[in-house]
Amino acid sequence: TELKELLANHSVGVAPQVTAFGRTVTGDFSPLDAEVALQLLCALFLRGSRLPKRRATEEWLLAMLREHVQGGLADPDRLFGEKTVEVLTCDHPDLRPVRMSDLETLDFDFCRGFFNACFSDPSEFTFIFVGNVDPGAFVPLLNKYIASLPTVAAPGSAELPPGPIFRDTVIEFPRARQRGEVRHGQSPRSSVVVALPCAIFGEGFNPLQPRPEESLSYDMTLQVLKMQLQERMRFELGLVYTVDVSSDMWYHPDVLDWQAPQQRDAIVSIEFTCDPHNAEGLVEEA
Repeated sequence: TELKELLANHSVGVAPQVTAFGRTVTGDFSPLDAEVALQLLCALFLRGSRLPKRRATEEWLLAMLREHVQGGLADPDRLFGEKTVEVLTCDHPDLRPVRMSDLETLDFDFCRGFFNACFSDPSEFTFIFVGNVDPGAFVPLLNKYIASLPTVAAPGSAELPPGPIFRDTVIEFPRARQRGEVRHGQSPRSSVVVALPCAIFGEGFNPLQPRPEESLSYDMTLQVLKMQLQERMRFELGLVYTVDVSSDMWYHPDVLDWQAPQQRDAIVSIEFTCDPHNAEGLVEEA
C-alpha cells in the first residue's frame, strides 16, 4: 500500500516471478520514469522481502488467498481447468492447485527465504531493456543502479544467500488413455478437451531453435486440423458451439548434465463446447 502511494504519479511497474525453470523480472515504464524503474529493480536485489515482519500484512495476504481459493470452488471453468491439468500431468504435485489446507500450513519465513535466495545475486540475470530508451541518459543510470549491485562473486559479498537449486520436475503425459470429469454449474453446456501427445523431429531439426519454416509448418498443420473439425463438427453435424485446436510445446532446461534432445515434445489439444448430451459421442468424433 505504501509503495502504491509512492508510485501514484509514476507510470512504472516491476514484477518478479519464479516459474518452474526460471526467475524473471518484468516491467514497463515511461521514459520519464526510467530512473524510478531502476530504483525499484535495485531495491529488489538489495532488499527483496528483507523487510520487518508485519503480522497485519501476513493476515491480509492470507485473507486474499483464502478468497481466491474459495472463489475457485464456485467457478466451473476453473475447476475444469484444474482437472485437465491433473489428468494431463498425472496429478504432478508441483502443478496441483492451492487448497485451504495448504494455507493453514503456510510458512511466511520460508517464503521470504526462498524469495530472497531467488533474487539475491544479480550476476545470475541478463538484463534486457527495449523501447523508447535514450542511451545517453539511460546508461549512466544503469551504471548507478544496476552495475553497482553486489554479487556473490564480488569481494565482500559472501553474506549473500546462495541461489536456489532447480531440478527437473519430470512432468509426464499419461501413458494410457485417461478420463476426467467435472460436474458443476447450472448452464446446459459442456466443455471438452481431447489431448494427444506428439513429437516434432526431422533431419537437422533443432528443438531449441526451430527454423521459421518449421514453426510455420507446424502452426499451419494445427490450423488445417481446426478448419477440418469446424467443417465436420459444427457445420455438417451442427453439434458444437465452438471448437479450437491448440498446442503446448516444451523442452527440458539446460541444467546439470542435461543434453539437448533430438525432438521436441508437445501436446495437441482439441477443445470444444457443446450440449452435455452430445459430449460423449463428439469425443469419439474428434
